[in-house]
Amino acid sequence: MLRTPPSPSQTVGAAPAGAGPATGSRLGGHRPSLAPWHAVAALTALGALLRFPTLDVQSFWLDEATTVRLVGFDLGGLLSAVAREEVTPPLYYLVAWAWAVPFGAGEVGLRSLSALLGTALVPVAYLVARELASRRGGRLEPAAADGG
Repeated sequence: MLRTPPSPSQTVGAAPAGAGPATGSRLGGHRPSLAPWHAVAALTALGALLRFPTLDVQSFWLDEATTVRLVGFDLGGLLSAVAREEVTPPLYYLVAWAWAVPFGAGEVGLRSLSALLGTALVPVAYLVARELASRRGGRLEPAAADGG
């Protein structure tokens, strides 16, 4: 009786018949690691733990006091005052104005916007660094972004 050569699914190291596609076959037999995402999640949590508990420790700085004054206006007054008094684009003031409605314009309420944006920057920095550099560089970037 003549035997036919084994099919690729019958070769050494192949998944048993009916087991479905081999895992990670797309990347040379290796599944992408979740380790970078664990590190990014840990750094993001650390960033939140460093930012949020201390939001009410100091009173307002001058730039924060200016923001408090501006978000106290109605929308038309805000836009008019920003155009007249500020050299920065009005986007932050518009977002802070909307944020102050549910969260208030006190130290915690107003600073929580910047704390949230700073915390969200950590995974975004990882994604940008991963795209622009190696994965190792991407792991270092969130730590640098978390410095503030």
